[in-house]
Amino acid sequence: MMRVDMAKLTLRLPHTSSLKDKRRILKSFITKSQHDFRVAIAEVDKHDNFREAVLGISLVSNDLTHNENVLNCLVERLEAQSDIILEDQQRDFMQL
Repeated sequence: MMRVDMAKLTLRLPHTSSLKDKRRILKSFITKSQHDFRVAIAEVDKHDNFREAVLGISLVSNDLTHNENVLNCLVERLEAQSDIILEDQQRDFMQL
């Protein structure tokens, strides 16, 4: 059985002063997360607002526990960053 887990993370970036700042912070987080957790991750909303961002994340596995652990670790990493505040998160999954 295949399981696809998805998360939508709404972020606030209170210390950014431009879209360039926002892109630098998000690019760093996204690149490290893709490398370390092997997830698909992208900015999916609030593209033109330099103080807010919405990230979409997905991963596929046959192990429910693995997917949940990966998403939890990713959120913990995000919350540890001083320049990003997690405002909201929504999770969902599909089993095929």
